[in-house]
Amino acid sequence: MNPIRIILFLTVMASFLYGMTACSFDKLPEPTPAEDCDVDAVTYNGQIEPLLETYCTINSDCHASGSPFGDYSSYGSMIGILNENGFENRTVIQKEDPDIGMPPDYSDGPIDFTDEDFALIECWIAAGYPEN
Repeated sequence: MNPIRIILFLTVMASFLYGMTACSFDKLPEPTPAEDCDVDAVTYNGQIEPLLETYCTINSDCHASGSPFGDYSSYGSMIGILNENGFENRTVIQKEDPDIGMPPDYSDGPIDFTDEDFALIECWIAAGYPEN
């Protein structure tokens, strides 16, 4: 067999194996509340619902009542996505992705959380998504 083909084959196989395993062991750290986060004080009804109205439901209409993209208009309608960590995944972990991070760059409403609002969301997640 031609030595160039052997080297090419081994290079392709090594690249394939590296690509298959490169990120398989990466783990994101568990969210930790900011130092000034009072996990006993932040709730959906108190602080988070108004943020969702601003960024997700009323101003952008993406996650309004009955939305096929997920209904964030009430705590009860969010239970499924909260239990599956979908909310955390899209708003915190994938935040910087312009297409799937929330709020997305194509939103009709604000496209970025303020630092203060984002800190409240992180605090709410760290607190375990309390309703009241």
